Amino acid sequence: MTTTQKLLRQAARLAFALTALLLLTAENCGPPIIANNGFEMWCGETLCDWDVESGSIDRRPTWHESDDGVGLVGDRAAIAQRANGLTQFDTRCLRLEFLAEVDLRTRVTVQIDVNQDGTNEFDEPIPATDWATVEFLFALPKEYQGATFRVVKHRPGNATLAQIRAFHSDECF
Repeated sequence: MTTTQKLLRQAARLAFALTALLLLTAENCGPPIIANNGFEMWCGETLCDWDVESGSIDRRPTWHESDDGVGLVGDRAAIAQRANGLTQFDTRCLRLEFLAEVDLRTRVTVQIDVNQDGTNEFDEPIPATDWATVEFLFALPKEYQGATFRVVKHRPGNATLAQIRAFHSDECF
């Protein structure tokens, strides 16, 4: 095999590896489904891009002293964000990732209201965790327009969120 053939073979292998890498990471491309998903942007005393639907929130340190998150204050609190541009043409499945600190005695759920019609098609508890990543997979209906993502604290105790991210996924379950 000549030197030129060896170089061409190496270039082909490199091109294949780069293509595979791009395909494997493609689900994370594009704009985020949830804005301010690290809770780092605050508009005065309130969280930018999120609505406080009940109770109150505060800015809190998270797993790292320079990483602020959001605390759900009181016995019951809820924050929500509308993803109006999310449609069936975007994805059929979502993968949700949370990084949070939730006490054992506290009940916190994540809800998704597909079509923003007041019905939560997804309503799952976030387990008690001490800054571990928690993941959920969710199948979306065949036709939909928009969704509201909601995090609800139902009982007293600590519930501090550092991150909530949503990704397009090929897997639903």
